[in-house]
Amino acid sequence: MPLLDRTHILPNHPSTQVHADAVAEYLSEEVATGRMDGLFTQEEVESILRGPFQSLPLIVSVQPQAPGEPNKIRICRHLSKSSRTIASVNSLIKETKFPTRFDSVVKVSEAVAIAPEGTQSSIADISKYHRTCPGCPDHKCWLVVQGPNGLLYIDHNHPFGASCASSNAGMIGNAVVDIWLAEGIVAIFKIEDNFNIIRVPVPDSPFSGDNGFIYAYDHTEALRRIAPLGVPWHPEKGTTEFVSEFTFIGLRWSYITRSVSLPENKRLKYIACVHSFIFQFAKSMLSARTPRGGSEVSDWIWNSE
Repeated sequence: MPLLDRTHILPNHPSTQVHADAVAEYLSEEVATGRMDGLFTQEEVESILRGPFQSLPLIVSVQPQAPGEPNKIRICRHLSKSSRTIASVNSLIKETKFPTRFDSVVKVSEAVAIAPEGTQSSIADISKYHRTCPGCPDHKCWLVVQGPNGLLYIDHNHPFGASCASSNAGMIGNAVVDIWLAEGIVAIFKIEDNFNIIRVPVPDSPFSGDNGFIYAYDHTEALRRIAPLGVPWHPEKGTTEFVSEFTFIGLRWSYITRSVSLPENKRLKYIACVHSFIFQFAKSMLSARTPRGGSEVSDWIWNSE
């Protein structure tokens, strides 16, 4: 990253005022967990970081869910924001230097299609995936955040929205996969922070499933094998045991029927999104793009059957 010759502070997006409580809660949590420090004045930040810094806007993303479910609110960093006088953080990151190694939906579908009888999966999700990866100390001047009251926070970890975040956090996740495989886990699929841990029947072992098959490990044993790594698994997401039917990367998979489908809540979410778009009198480009992701997933499922 280039050296800054003066401090730049761009105001937060107007959405942060609409969701001020959510923003305040987010910043308090980040400070409490040690991922950020604050509150500081501009002069204090320049003293701590020993020079000028750049603060790009916070922005609130609201994701509609299925009917009857509350919207999902995510506090993001607008690292692609620029002005006439300053370049955005993401524009300075050469993405070709930050490759990723994620498994694909197609690869998972092929594995489900040819899996031997009795194959099961257990799903694990890393909590605060990008936020567990420290940022380079020399780059913290690019990761300053402005709070609602105008005071500033210094970020210590990769923010969600940085072009390099998936690659840097992904390399740590890839190391977890490699160590897991070396510890005897049969196979693992990883897409971002989602891990699909697989087991297949074996002739003899102390671990038995509820389907009559015997396995080399259960969920607890699989996690124990990499416990020294201290991976911060999400306490609520994923599964607590190996199962024959499971949800992974937003899709419902079944080894029993060798099929993939939309979970009911996601199906209702996509239908509500399409209905909302259809019944709007005037449609913006953004509203036209909103249903696209869901339709692409649905189309892939339809064509794969």
